[in-house]
Amino acid sequence: MIPVVDLNNRQLEVKMLQHELVLELREYLSDHVYTCFFTNYKLEHCSKELNDYTELTELDLGADNKIYMKA
Repeated sequence: MIPVVDLNNRQLEVKMLQHELVLELREYLSDHVYTCFFTNYKLEHCSKELNDYTELTELDLGADNKIYMKA
C-alpha cells in the first residue's frame, strides 16, 4: 500500500505493485472517485517531481512513504 496525498490533503491508500510505473499510478488516480476530477497535477516524493516512467521500486519509500499530488 502506497499512501497518496491528493490536492485536498486527503490521504488515499493505493495498492500498487513495486515494479509498476508512476504512469500506472496516474492512470489509477484518474479512475479513482476522489481524484478523477484532478487533471493538471504533478506527483512528488521527498519534494522531487516524479518522472512518469520511473518504477516505484526506485523510490526510497522507507524514508518518506507518501507521494503527493501538487498543482
